[in-house]
Parts: sequence; structure tokens; C-alpha cells
Amino acid sequence: MSKSADVVVIGSGIIGASCAWHLASRNLDVVVLERDVAPAMGSTGKSAAGVRVQFTTPPNIRLSMHSLPIYREFRERHGYDIGYRDIGYLLLVPDDRWDQHMESVVLQQSLGAPVEVLDPIAAQDYVSFDSEGLAGATYGPWDGIIDPHMATNAWVEMGKRLGVEYHFNSPVTKIERLTEGWVVHSQSGNNIFHCEQIVNATGAWSADAG
Repeated sequence: MSKSADVVVIGSGIIGASCAWHLASRNLDVVVLERDVAPAMGSTGKSAAGVRVQFTTPPNIRLSMHSLPIYREFRERHGYDIGYRDIGYLLLVPDDRWDQHMESVVLQQSLGAPVEVLDPIAAQDYVSFDSEGLAGATYGPWDGIIDPHMATNAWVEMGKRLGVEYHFNSPVTKIERLTEGWVVHSQSGNNIFHCEQIVNATGAWSADAG
């Protein structure tokens, strides 16, 4: 079978499924190729599914500040429960790491991240612990967890409603660059997909995609 699309997304973890929906919402024709039998069978489904703003580099903090409100408001915006729980992250910091950790906190707060600095006594309002050797703690009230399968399946179902075409059990075997666009070969049924752009959303397996 030969088919044309604006974009072929390889992989249906949370990144691939989210990309597919966002592209389709911009009126693009999208095909998703997934080697497994269902979404979120790779690193997405095996992750701890933590979401947080307490990072040490500007790109990670900015990405989190953009994505966390999406998770927090997902049910209200889209009508799907993705298991988001803002349980907060409490990071306990030893004496010898405190100054370095505070540099990260200054960066986080400068980018708008809600991060609180606590002494060891105040931190025990959240959980009891042995404070010996600890200088203090930081708490991110927005930080929490989601259900990776619920979240990914929500993006998949939303994408299908916009016309995204999903092909499971369809590992990519070859990718060809043309003068204009690409040709993606899939093992399932010897399918061939002509497209203008490719999104390789296979994570640690990206080098294996074609």
C-alpha cells in the first residue's frame, strides 16, 4: 500500500502521540507508525511519570513550565483524566550541595517556577526524616505525577478524532530522502508512506528507525 501524508510520526509514546495531535490540530494530514501493539509500550509506559519544574538548566525548566499547565488543566481542556496529581516534590539537600542547589533555585525562580526554600524543620511538615547532614530542602508544589498510559491514550484518541491514522505492529524498515520530501517504508504489509516531513519520536531507539 502506498499513501501520502503531510507528516509521518514514528513512535507512539507520549511525545509521538502529542506531536501527532498538535500537528493534526493545525490541519495537517498525519500518519503514526508504531512498532509495538499499542501506544506507550516503550520508555513512556515504563517511566515513573514524574513531572516537575525543579531542574538545573534553562531549557528543561522552560519546557516544564510550558508542559505542566497542560497536564494540570488536561481534564478541563480536553475532558480526559490523565491521572495528574500535584503531590509536590520535596528535595532534601546535604550541606555540601546547598550552595550549588541554591544556584539552581535562583534560576528556577527567575524563570517563574514555583519553588519554595525550606529549612530542615519546616520541611518536616511534609514528611518526617533524619535531618543530620542536611542543610535544607526545596519544595515544588506544581511537581507531581501522571499516568503515562492514560495520558498517551488521551493524545491518541484526540488525534484519531482529528483524522490521525495510527498503524500498530508497523516497525519502520527504511527511510529514503527525496528531492522533495521523504519515503518511509513499514514492515507491516510492505506499506510505503510519502510525506513532506518526519518526526522521529522513538527516543533511545531513534537510530533504529530506518
